[in-house]
Amino acid sequence: MVCYDAAKSWSEIGTKEVQFPVITSISVAGRPLCPGETLMPVSAPFIDEVFLSVNDNNISFTFSALNYAVENTDLYEYCLEEYDKEWKTLMKGNQVSYTELPVGDYMFRVRAASNPAAIKAVRWLLPEIR
Repeated sequence: MVCYDAAKSWSEIGTKEVQFPVITSISVAGRPLCPGETLMPVSAPFIDEVFLSVNDNNISFTFSALNYAVENTDLYEYCLEEYDKEWKTLMKGNQVSYTELPVGDYMFRVRAASNPAAIKAVRWLLPEIR
């Protein structure tokens, strides 16, 4: 719900604060997963883990900080633990892909901020490549 008070500016009612990032969709081998499928029983924002077969080792995550006040100002940092050596900054867009992941247990993390020094949140997903 958006409230508007003509006597206040947008910044006074808190719309410039970067929101907690949400994973909005997951794709495996280029195909978006849909809620109710075996790999994804619930919609992307509510899923905690994904179990993949060894042949499903290409995965993409799309995410958003759901910041409607200022378009295209959010930076994202992400890390696939046990694969990436450090956090990476995504300067443009809101999707990352990993291809040919080896068998393993991974934790995907994403954080959103209007600048890299102001981290607001972390959202995670665990794809287990078997």
